[in-house]
Amino acid sequence: MGIFSSAKPQAFVESARIRFAAGHTVHTIIWEGPSARIGPLDEFSNLVEVVEAVGWRLDRVESLVFTGGRPTILLVFRR
Repeated sequence: MGIFSSAKPQAFVESARIRFAAGHTVHTIIWEGPSARIGPLDEFSNLVEVVEAVGWRLDRVESLVFTGGRPTILLVFRR
């Protein structure tokens, strides 16, 4: 199961593109993982790359693990 099982990369890119074109200065993405994991996540790296290709730069990452062990990550991109 990849991280994009419920949301496709195109959806992340399209929302980033729309916000950039509208002149917004901040774009955020919240991702909830299926479980805690250690190691590289190529799909997650690809997500950052495609959003940055639209014109955003990853500025901040916050992560939490809620009860139940599902990690939630907030990515904050800025122009």
